[in-house]
Amino acid sequence: MKIHNNGGEVIYEDESPTIKETVEAAVDQKVSLRYANLYDANLRSANLRNADLRNANLRNVNLYKAELTNVDLSGSDLTKAKLCFAKLRGAILTKADLNYSDFYNAGLAGAILPEKTFVFTDFWTVLIHRERIKIECQEHSVEEWLSFTDEQIAAMHSLALPWWVRNKPIIYGICKSFGWVKRKG
Repeated sequence: MKIHNNGGEVIYEDESPTIKETVEAAVDQKVSLRYANLYDANLRSANLRNADLRNANLRNVNLYKAELTNVDLSGSDLTKAKLCFAKLRGAILTKADLNYSDFYNAGLAGAILPEKTFVFTDFWTVLIHRERIKIECQEHSVEEWLSFTDEQIAAMHSLALPWWVRNKPIIYGICKSFGWVKRKG
């Protein structure tokens, strides 16, 4: 299989039958995958420890349970990437686009996140990034979240309203500190 960069040039090629095995082989050989175009790739459970994936196109990539310890993902597009249960200890995510990414149960201890990004888990994983809030599968703008009625929140999940009542002040405070609140919460 071949790995192309965002300009269409081949940056690595081998005889592996899957893109996952090809990417793992490139990482094992310390090939830089900077600017790699891995759009929509299935890298489930891939071992990419110490990989250089700066500025890579990782939109829609399945990185479920992937080993991403010390991976440089700075500037990468991780829009809609599935990172559930991924190990991201020490990963560099500065300037990465995390919009609509799924970090459910991801190990983010020691990860370097983009500026003005906050992640916490209290029953559900919350990602606050670029004036958007994602709580599990629900992603909306800060203003939308803060404008939802109790009825709208309750309709999202049977446990959503008590969780929201407890966590809304925390989320509001974080968003206000980032300058993203335009009205009182």
